[in-house]
Amino acid sequence: MDLYGKIILEEVGSMELNWAKCSHWSFWRVFPLMFVLISINNILYNWELPLFGFYEFEDLGRLLFVVSLSACESAFLTHVLIWVFKKIKGTAAKHNG
Repeated sequence: MDLYGKIILEEVGSMELNWAKCSHWSFWRVFPLMFVLISINNILYNWELPLFGFYEFEDLGRLLFVVSLSACESAFLTHVLIWVFKKIKGTAAKHNG
C-alpha cells in the first residue's frame, strides 16, 4: 500500500460518529411515525409499486431502494421538525420570561 492509502486509512479510522444528538429521545419517538407514513406514501402512491409485481429479484431491489429512500427522507424531516419545535419553544420562553 502506498503512502496516500495509509493516510486515507488513518483519517477514516480516526473519525468518530457522534450519535449524541441523533439518539435524542424525541428523535426516536417521532421517527417511526414519520417513517411509516412516508413509506406508505412512497410505496403506494409515488412509486406505485403495486402496479409492478414481485416476480424478479429486481423488484425486491426496487422495494428496498424505496424503503431506504423513505428512511432518509423521514430522518431529514424528523430533524427539521424537532429543530422547528425547539426554535418555537425557545422563542415562546423568551417572550414569557
